[in-house]
Amino acid sequence: REIHVNINPHMMSQYGLTLAQVRMALQDFNAKVPAGALDTGQYDATIRNESKFRGIDDIREAIVASVDGKAIRVRDVADVLDSNRRVKNYSQLNGRNCATIIVYKESDINTLGAARAVKALVDDLYTQYPDIEFTTSRDASEEIWVMFRVLGSSAVFGAMLVLVILAWSMGLRISILVLIAIPFSTAVGLVFLYFADIPISNMVVFSFILVLGMVVDGAIIVAENIHRHIERGEDPITAAKTGIEEVGLPVLTADLTTVAAFLPMLIVPGIMGDFMGVMPKVVSVALLGSVLVDHFIIPALAARWYRQRPPEADESAVFAAMASGSMAAMPAQQTGIRVRPNLGHGTRFYASILRWSLDNRLAVLLMCGLAMVGAVALWGHLGFIFFPPSDRGQFIVKYELPLGYSIEETLAAADVVTEPLRKWERRGVVKQYVTAVGSSGGMSVRVDDDNATGPEFGEVTVDLLSPLDRSVHEQEVIADLRRNIRPLPGMKFTVKEIEDGPPGGADVAVRFTGKDLDQLGRLGKQVAAQLAKIRGAVDASTDYRDDNPEVIVEPRPEIVGLYGMTESQIARAVQIAVAGDSQIELTLDDEDVTLRLQLAPEYQHDLRAVEGLMLTAMDGKRTTIGELVDIRRDVGLFAINRYERNRAVMARCNVVEPTLPDDVFKVLKEEILPSLGFRASESDPMAFNGTPTTPSEGIQATFTGENEERDKNFRILTYSMMIGVVLIFGILVAQFNSFRQAAIVMMAVPLSFIGVVLGMWAFGFPFSLATFIGLVSLTGIVVNDAIVLVDFANQARKRGHPVREALIESGVNRLRPVLLTTVTTIGGLLPLLLNISGGAEFWQPLTAAIVFGLAFATVLTLVVIPVCYSVSYGVPRWVRRKASDAATLVTQTAS
Repeated sequence: REIHVNINPHMMSQYGLTLAQVRMALQDFNAKVPAGALDTGQYDATIRNESKFRGIDDIREAIVASVDGKAIRVRDVADVLDSNRRVKNYSQLNGRNCATIIVYKESDINTLGAARAVKALVDDLYTQYPDIEFTTSRDASEEIWVMFRVLGSSAVFGAMLVLVILAWSMGLRISILVLIAIPFSTAVGLVFLYFADIPISNMVVFSFILVLGMVVDGAIIVAENIHRHIERGEDPITAAKTGIEEVGLPVLTADLTTVAAFLPMLIVPGIMGDFMGVMPKVVSVALLGSVLVDHFIIPALAARWYRQRPPEADESAVFAAMASGSMAAMPAQQTGIRVRPNLGHGTRFYASILRWSLDNRLAVLLMCGLAMVGAVALWGHLGFIFFPPSDRGQFIVKYELPLGYSIEETLAAADVVTEPLRKWERRGVVKQYVTAVGSSGGMSVRVDDDNATGPEFGEVTVDLLSPLDRSVHEQEVIADLRRNIRPLPGMKFTVKEIEDGPPGGADVAVRFTGKDLDQLGRLGKQVAAQLAKIRGAVDASTDYRDDNPEVIVEPRPEIVGLYGMTESQIARAVQIAVAGDSQIELTLDDEDVTLRLQLAPEYQHDLRAVEGLMLTAMDGKRTTIGELVDIRRDVGLFAINRYERNRAVMARCNVVEPTLPDDVFKVLKEEILPSLGFRASESDPMAFNGTPTTPSEGIQATFTGENEERDKNFRILTYSMMIGVVLIFGILVAQFNSFRQAAIVMMAVPLSFIGVVLGMWAFGFPFSLATFIGLVSLTGIVVNDAIVLVDFANQARKRGHPVREALIESGVNRLRPVLLTTVTTIGGLLPLLLNISGGAEFWQPLTAAIVFGLAFATVLTLVVIPVCYSVSYGVPRWVRRKASDAATLVTQTAS
């Protein structure tokens, strides 16, 4: 609410009045001045001079001046209206005018609970104001529920798959034992979230899905080892004790190495750290909770559930036969590892491969080296992005008209954007769209590097139905929108998806910094024009705007001095005439109200009315503004941006598939910037310096935008991964009391990289931050199987077995649990990788990295780890041959 005093300049000139006189009269009449305290002898009374407007009529009757004995009142020169503030923004929902209320929650408040509370309040408002329609235009809790549906259905599919795999491989009874780890670890994780005040989010849900297969790994190893002792004929209590004694420490070490890989993610700073920091917390707590299941609950239940059975085979004879190569001569029922017939055949096949690998160690290591070289070469051709594209069902169309257009014209231009949306609205794809025009405050979502606002700027936020409730992908709607928007003359627009994860700015951006703003502007415009020509580049623009229409009011010093006036007096009068004066505050009807003194609306856009305004000097001389100033029209800058105290201009664009940001940066680096005289900086690969005698002299260009955030976070995650590797290596050294064996186990880490690269290539995924998170996670996961494998080999050697026989015994004994732990972890993530429920595009690269990395690392671990162990501890074959020849010679000589 505002009280508008709309001045008629003609009437004011007729009475010889000035704006300053009217303002002073209003201010003097509405005066509240304390006058101290009066001591009456009995008490002190405060004295306050009070003269105030009590209503609109008081303002109208206020005396401005006296001319020829006649009082000139406000109503004689102005209309006084009880009105509202000037409109600075408009908001529309589905093309209908609306008022938008934006509610933010505190950071420690659960989003779902906050949304429920707000909706309850809205329901109460609806009963109080039945004539007003209340609609929720944006609800973060709905996005969370969609993520719950996507990730939750994947979790259910994954859990069912794990149950089927375990029941098929080891029987239903032992599979139930193993699956106890899932609800127990999940409960521990949820209790931790409650006491740590961590709200439920998509990253939390994904962390539980990831840990779904990991928490059963230790349970599988323990349960399978107990099961193996039962097969050897031991009584259940002895089998349970011996089983946990053999694998208890390796399982604990495996859990600690996984925790060590995740914990360094907590060092990631800023918004990205808030985004991914919950994953190491959930995974670590859930894994530590699973230790209780592995080491106490499963052995106790196994001792009660199992019954003693006769031994199925003489294991010592089986392993001796495997080591000597006479396995094929033994009947299948004597091969020992017989839970399911096909696993028995698989064990014999694996034993033959392992035996060949130990006989041809150099060939195996050479093939691994070649595979690693090939993976590195293929990795360079994958392409890199910040976050993988995902279908969140929300995107923003930002548009702008030429500077100087009114807010009403900008609102009308929104129809150009919303018209193509109506087709999708009729098809049931578009849920709603919200238009915000002008300085829209909280409605203005910064989706790129340009935060310009004003009456010429607008945006349309489009919400689609949930990905689970529509058959059309978000990209199809955006592509159709780009084709069918018919912009008005001079109108520009950009389309930006709302991505998962923190915002990263425009896909491609170049920042120019220097001293000469005109030079910066020319370079920004030239680069933006060149970006628009690149295939796959869209929304090319620059934040340099030099066409802002201006009216320059320039005082003439000699005339101003002649009349005894000042430049500030002129500027103040022009300000009141154009923008209005709102420094007078009233109290009307127990409400604080601003009084705005301004020219009547019909004169606010008339320069002649401004020129005709009267000014009075201190000595009483009078003249008009038009006699004191020169007025001319011009164009100027909309805004001056700075970066690190230098003037800056940004050129930017987005990209559409299959073009990647790096493709555009390559063109910038090799073609566009060199053509303007830029040369690559020797100290910073992302910076380019202008060379003398070229258009870029004195200017620095820097690649920024989404890739700047990507590279920064890649570096941080690399440091995190290095810290994790050091922690894991330290844990392994403490476990095995050997640097050599710790190094052997760590061989599983580079082997997983081969699978990650092949998985990205097979699915056509570029290497993104999500992939990197998966790679860091793999660092701790892939060493788990190698830990148990090496530990069992050490135990066999302590029992007196030669290295070769110990490795074959270890490999055959651990084949089943190794395969099962891998398959269950993969099975838990497989529904997300295949996007069975839809809407999981963001998680696909992350799960692909873990699934393929773990799969390849497991297969290679079963062969390469024994080979590396053999190379480190075994006797070379030529030494054995020489020793055998020498022994034969000694025998013959003795004979």
